[in-house]
Amino acid sequence: MKMIPYLVGIGLLMYASMVTWPDITYPTNKLSQLNIDPGLPHWTALQQVFHYLKKTKDYVLTLCGPIEPELVGYTDSDYAGCLDTCCSTSGYIYTLGCGSISWSSKCQPVITTSTCEAEYVASCHATKEAIWLWKLLDLLGPTTIIHSDNAGSISLTKDATFHARSKHINVQFHYTCECVPAKDILFKYLPTTDMPADIMMKALPHQKHEKSSIMLGLQSTSHCDNFPSLQ
Repeated sequence: MKMIPYLVGIGLLMYASMVTWPDITYPTNKLSQLNIDPGLPHWTALQQVFHYLKKTKDYVLTLCGPIEPELVGYTDSDYAGCLDTCCSTSGYIYTLGCGSISWSSKCQPVITTSTCEAEYVASCHATKEAIWLWKLLDLLGPTTIIHSDNAGSISLTKDATFHARSKHINVQFHYTCECVPAKDILFKYLPTTDMPADIMMKALPHQKHEKSSIMLGLQSTSHCDNFPSLQ
């Protein structure tokens, strides 16, 4: 592996995933965790990501919509998805109009003991990003809606009481409970089948991956008759 440009490939993928290709954020995140000692299977997986980019090279991230677009967020997590550390992965996506402007996929800094807790930690990360985007975009209008597919974590954001199932959660992740009563953030339930943030946590079947990519604002220039201009 010393003569194989694995790190160069990872650097190229990281640039692409951060700028214009949010749909490759998850595989890029996973492959970059193996920078110290990659193997041939990892190099093969990296080449497959480049092959995917070659097949979708005519896809672009579109930014269009109403004159006063609404900031909408999606957050999700897997539970203990990392087999090495047993940590979960948090992911979020924020759209403005019909296109994505912010997205993330990364391992959580703590080991969670349930799916609900993992989703709650992911909600905290998504909330902090929403507040930052508010300040960046100077959005002083309506409450930012964040969609989640876990009813339990949504309930925790509305109740800051340290009951038996949440008292062990690190205090820093209860920041969400401060923003929800202040009506800065509003969490709404969204079924997993319609959750585009799934693309940030796991490898998806072809149809679900394509559906999530469209929801992110990725469109093919060759299949769009009236391609929207960037505003």
